[in-house]
Amino acid sequence: DATVSTETAVSLLKRCPLLSELNLVCRDDVIELLKAVAHTCTRIKTLRVQSCPPLNYEDLQLLSQNCPSIECLDLKTTGCLNKNADAHWMEGCTPCTCPASGSFTNLFVNFRNLTSLDLFHCRNLNNKGLEQIADLCP
Repeated sequence: DATVSTETAVSLLKRCPLLSELNLVCRDDVIELLKAVAHTCTRIKTLRVQSCPPLNYEDLQLLSQNCPSIECLDLKTTGCLNKNADAHWMEGCTPCTCPASGSFTNLFVNFRNLTSLDLFHCRNLNNKGLEQIADLCP
């Protein structure tokens, strides 16, 4: 965030509707940036969001609805909160009470062109979520 301000980054993204690849690393303002991507860069194919605060369910939902052409999605060490904002920071640290319909993993069905998904050290991902992702694969 120290290199480029949020306002500058959002302004730049709003001028790039043909953007096909974006890397966001260690950005505390990732939510604002991804909203700009979802509203403007709808043709994006590769999106890497690494080492950022977890995404909100609604923000990943907006991205999945507006940017269905994503082929490569990398949420390494970022992750996403479930619909009820329940966080499972580590497998087994709290019992999972999230219904499948409220899990962020069900949003991956909207990315119909997805061929690469990186969830390494993805916060808020548990065994149920991995099973749901596997069930969505053709």
